[in-house]
Amino acid sequence: MANLSQERRLRMLSFLETLRKNNQDDVSSLRAINEIEQALNEKKYGLEWEEHSERVDEAARENILVFSEDFERKITADLQKPYNFLLEGDNLHSLKLLKKTYRNRIDIIYIDPPYNRGKKDFRYNDKYVDKDDLYKHSKWLSFMSKRLEIARSLLNREGVIFISIDDNENAPLKMLCDEIFGDKNFIAQLIVASNSSKNNSNYVSVSHEYILCYARDIAVLPSGWRVPKQQIKVYEQKANQLIANGLTSEEIHKELLRLVKYPRFYDFDHFTYADENGVYQTDNPGGVKNGNKETILYHPITKKPCASPAGGWRYKEETILQLLKDNQIAFGEDETIVPRIKRYLHDYKEQVPKSIMFFDSQSTTKWLKSKKISFEFPKALDLIKHVLSFTQNKSAIILDFFAGSGTVGHAVVKLNKEDGGTRRYILCTDNENNIASDVTYKRLKVIQNEFPHNIKYLRTDLIKKADNESLLYELLPHIKSLVELDYACNLDDSSIRIFLTEDEFDHYMDMVNVVDLKKVFLASDIMISAYQAKKLNDSDCEVIYIPEYYYRDELIESGDI
Repeated sequence: MANLSQERRLRMLSFLETLRKNNQDDVSSLRAINEIEQALNEKKYGLEWEEHSERVDEAARENILVFSEDFERKITADLQKPYNFLLEGDNLHSLKLLKKTYRNRIDIIYIDPPYNRGKKDFRYNDKYVDKDDLYKHSKWLSFMSKRLEIARSLLNREGVIFISIDDNENAPLKMLCDEIFGDKNFIAQLIVASNSSKNNSNYVSVSHEYILCYARDIAVLPSGWRVPKQQIKVYEQKANQLIANGLTSEEIHKELLRLVKYPRFYDFDHFTYADENGVYQTDNPGGVKNGNKETILYHPITKKPCASPAGGWRYKEETILQLLKDNQIAFGEDETIVPRIKRYLHDYKEQVPKSIMFFDSQSTTKWLKSKKISFEFPKALDLIKHVLSFTQNKSAIILDFFAGSGTVGHAVVKLNKEDGGTRRYILCTDNENNIASDVTYKRLKVIQNEFPHNIKYLRTDLIKKADNESLLYELLPHIKSLVELDYACNLDDSSIRIFLTEDEFDHYMDMVNVVDLKKVFLASDIMISAYQAKKLNDSDCEVIYIPEYYYRDELIESGDI
């Protein structure tokens, strides 16, 4: 079949070439012709939208972005542990600064961006985008594309990103992510079902949202994602209660069959039996052609020899007898039914993550209210814990640049306590309606009693660009925050020091006989003398030079680091 669009473009390009020949001396006409030709030759499949500018992006181009620390909000729970970070300010500014310190270093990104429902949930250039705004989708895509492009540069090669979304922007977001991350790096579109429904339609009551999942480079992504089966503890508790109530095996089986019809217990649809050893399913003891045909099992009630698998038992006699002794063989009603092997749930607690998940945020909402933290529609803590555990990376650096109530930070430290992990979080949020200070930070502070961890609170700031030497001295105090963010450390620690000028470093080295430091951070232009190098080496002090790009306003995309 003919490509009509291509034929049309070729005709137009041919006409442009005629115009170009007839307007060789008209510079403005030639420029216009070239622009039209370029537009005609651009890609013809993908997502198209009207690109919009952002004031925060313009501010970033006109000024140098820096971080400043709020020292009163620093929390040091353990001097031996690294710091987590809460970054207050527009997340585009925070992301641009993170390019200096975390390019190709983030393991997992989870974000819950505004859904653009037209209900004052999405603000663009200080104005809420109304549902009747003709450019509402374009504004949202412009907003998201800038942030996702930086997000991709922050992920390491084995990194993954999870993005929550609903029907309003699900389709455009999928296409946008296909462009930014590459459709070959698409992993899955997860469906999150809950008990709550959004009755925004007279036809269907929507009770689910989505999480899009992409890899930075799926070709190198480690395989073998495993997660605990959802609601496994609750299901086992219910089965144990049935046993405690004295129900027969058949009655327990019927009750569990009824229970697995509920969506939150779908993961256990085969585990519908229980005994004193736990919840189990039964498995075929045969399935082989030339198995063990010698062993005979006798039915415990009829005392008659039981039927055996057509091809024989897949196990040797000593294995079968041990299984029988351990009560791990399930017999049928009589000897005519082939006995089956019991497979206990406690031996199969994990599974490959499923694309449909059942979580309700009501418990998280109630918990926030109990702590007097006001926030509507928080993500379920257990949902975020579940998603962050997909990769099984217990030392992951996790970024959320739409931090909201801080559920990601809460999930990270709770996971660490449960499995001994050393994950770290970086959360970014603006402070509209004091959300950063009164919601996100407050939650992270409240959970210190149960999950103590170190936190630094940084704010984005702007320094006017200038071509003079004083600008360097204006930037120097902010270099410290970048170093701390980069190394997850506290430079006020007595074992770590930073020196930004040679005079300051020389003065310190002259003052001490023995360098009692683990690390020193030095500005890139500081020269170490042979005497100073020996002093540092004798004390086993690590010397780290501060990258020169810390002092620049933004990294060059061609890649100079």
